[in-house]
Amino acid sequence: MKLVDSCLNQLTSAQTRRAYRRDLRDFFGEDLPSRKEVEEIEVDDLRMFVRRLREEGLSEATQRRRLAALRGFFDWLIEQGHRSDNPA
Repeated sequence: MKLVDSCLNQLTSAQTRRAYRRDLRDFFGEDLPSRKEVEEIEVDDLRMFVRRLREEGLSEATQRRRLAALRGFFDWLIEQGHRSDNPA
């Protein structure tokens, strides 16, 4: 099972799962990331993502939700032993 699916399956709200899946796909692209790819994400990758969100003119609330999805995903990766830090 893909990492994103495993992470999102623990969320109880179907609406939150859909929103976070969309947010994570916005960051990672349509092809959900492999373990190796998530291990290579760095703070600068997140900074570039935030810059892109601002340039696209997305609302502050949307930007915060997308970052919350990423923070939650990276926290889950730490809990699962796939990462030792949260770049978000």
